[in-house]
Amino acid sequence: MYGAAEAEVYYAESLRHCRDLHRCDPSPTSFTDLCCACVRMGNIIKSLGGSGGGGSLLKESYDLAREMTSLYGEDEAGPMLALAVSALASATEAESDFAAARELYQVAVEASATKGTPRSVLEWRGHGFRLSRLALATHAAGDVSGARIYYQEALQLFERLHAATGDAGFATDAEAIRRALDQI
Repeated sequence: MYGAAEAEVYYAESLRHCRDLHRCDPSPTSFTDLCCACVRMGNIIKSLGGSGGGGSLLKESYDLAREMTSLYGEDEAGPMLALAVSALASATEAESDFAAARELYQVAVEASATKGTPRSVLEWRGHGFRLSRLALATHAAGDVSGARIYYQEALQLFERLHAATGDAGFATDAEAIRRALDQI
């Protein structure tokens, strides 16, 4: 197992390779790889207490995902935009800028429901988590009724996923949302 310092070195190397590959042959795959590498490295830097670099990488991932969306359309880029915006929203929320986080989570929710239908159970789960984070940021920004609406959407989604798949993780997700609803 690697420590944080080793992980940072390996992720930095991965990011460098992704940048090189994207520069040589920009494609949906290279956009996705580079965007994910920026999110991973940005999160690592932020978790290690790095100043500025983590946030700039998260912003870069968001910019890449927006560029990917303009070049390849929402169907191709929606999941990547949702990931990038969610990471940026989380970092913004950690800085207690709940109004900005709320706006970013709204973009993430819209991106994760591109054309109204995430394509896989994993994407549906991500959509549910984005709804719950949007609810949390909405509540922190002082809008209790708006937070309840987003929590209800997330709860209904997790209940449907549990009923459809039998995955106990979705029942756990639903229970966490119920507890959050009880607290507001």
